[in-house]
Amino acid sequence: MFCPRGIGQVAERYERTSWFRATTHSESAISQSPDFVEKKFEFYLEDTAMYFVYILECKDKSLHVGSANNLKRRLHAHNYLKSGAHYTKIRRPVILKYSKKYKTDAEARKRERELKALTRAKKLKLIK
Repeated sequence: MFCPRGIGQVAERYERTSWFRATTHSESAISQSPDFVEKKFEFYLEDTAMYFVYILECKDKSLHVGSANNLKRRLHAHNYLKSGAHYTKIRRPVILKYSKKYKTDAEARKRERELKALTRAKKLKLIK
């Protein structure tokens, strides 16, 4: 598998994870070609190159603020997995209402703290 310079160790680590194996090997025989797996893996790494802050609306209309380095995977965890946040796990399904990209984890976490400090009314205003 081709990986950009410096990503090789990350690639090897993700190849060993059950998430990567399940998404690359459970599909049809055509999708298991090396080119397809390589493109899918590069897309996954592309998503993890950025950090996200997000606001979710839960089934009971409450709001949840969080941050992640892979937004798609985190939303999946909130909605379907046991590893999602307990707050959202008991209020499923959740809907993404707001997200913003940041270049560093520190920036994203700083913005997450700022958003968590806002009142519900201010969060709703931000969403709209």
